[in-house]
Amino acid sequence: MKNRRITGRKKISKVNLITMIVVILIIVSYFTSSFGRYALNFVNDFYLRSKEFYFYSNKLLATGKTVTINDWPGTDDYYISVEMNSRENNILVARDNIDYNISYKDVSADVQIFLSKTSGTIYGSESDSDVKNTDSFEVRVHPTRALQNGEAVYFTLEATSTSPYVKTLSAVYTLVVGKAQLTYKIIDEPGQPYFDVDITNAMESYKVGTAFGSYSVGEELTVSAYEALSDEQKALCYSARVTINFNPNTCVMDITDSHYIEAAKNSRTTTTTINKGGNTYTYVNGLTFDVNPLTSTSVRFYKNDVTQDYTYSSVEGGTCVVNLTSI
Repeated sequence: MKNRRITGRKKISKVNLITMIVVILIIVSYFTSSFGRYALNFVNDFYLRSKEFYFYSNKLLATGKTVTINDWPGTDDYYISVEMNSRENNILVARDNIDYNISYKDVSADVQIFLSKTSGTIYGSESDSDVKNTDSFEVRVHPTRALQNGEAVYFTLEATSTSPYVKTLSAVYTLVVGKAQLTYKIIDEPGQPYFDVDITNAMESYKVGTAFGSYSVGEELTVSAYEALSDEQKALCYSARVTINFNPNTCVMDITDSHYIEAAKNSRTTTTTINKGGNTYTYVNGLTFDVNPLTSTSVRFYKNDVTQDYTYSSVEGGTCVVNLTSI
């Protein structure tokens, strides 16, 4: 009897253990499917690298990439230059050629996608090609109608190697139609010798001005993502890039203003010549500077005619004494 009871417990314990394992596997599988795909991609990449197979892109990832392009006009074509390579680093490169196909899917109804080519070859280091371990193609996004502010279009871009191994890189692109959330106003009154241009940037993000790493021009970065960049990379980004042009016959810049000093140091000023009394003088007539997210700043100008009142608001409209644009 004693032996039978022990055996019974063992049988029940085994059944319970198997049931628990099955339940745990179902739960883990349900909640970690995305992690499982990531792990599978990691293992696959490790295997391919062990075969000296390197298939990468500056715009696409094996795990998929999400790219959002903001402030697209919605009326002009948008171009994406995609670079492919067969390099793990500067030392490890693929010796064999890699053939690949290019495709797109899940395209919004309001755009058409055009590819500069539908297939390519990344020539290996042992090939006779003058260009080794790199290739490129271009994607053109064409709106089929004039899209309105706030509308968005999207598509998925894929590049799949076909030889010697199969690997797919992809990215989901979303283009959002809109204008930069930047406003400005001029504070002035008659008899005052100067006026201030007050600028407010209500945007909560940065944009890539010069491509670097896996980031392309126009891509949006959150403030936290921007803060994680190196100083060199931060210098390639901006939130709002403001340009002010003006007529020196009407007003002149305060050359002690920090915006002017910074613009002059970075060669972001423009000049014009004016003839006065038979002499030619050079005046600054424009400058460009950056405004950080959720920030207000002010630029001072001195009036040639102090009786004038140049008060203005970009929200209310009207005629402005300066021409302010932003990207």
